[in-house]
Amino acid sequence: MIIGLFIIALLISEANVYVMGKKQGSAAFQLNFDRIVHEMEYYAVPHELQNQVRRFYDYVWTNQKQYDDKIALLSDKQMSTHLQRKLALHLFKDVF
Repeated sequence: MIIGLFIIALLISEANVYVMGKKQGSAAFQLNFDRIVHEMEYYAVPHELQNQVRRFYDYVWTNQKQYDDKIALLSDKQMSTHLQRKLALHLFKDVF
């Protein structure tokens, strides 16, 4: 009987650790996404391009459900080079 209670407590504990880990990943992803949205607004990225970037991050979150600390507006290796190029051209249009 005591062993059974111990096993149930262990399973509940492991489930709690799993759920908390998922919430932390989600919170970190959302925090970074908010930073990226703020950067796009600060640099006056056109709304159409902002929507493409948002759809990209929605796709990444939906399909991978993970957070990578290296995600940033122009250095995300998962983002297509075409989308990165469009963003870079807009952000650095004064240079060209």
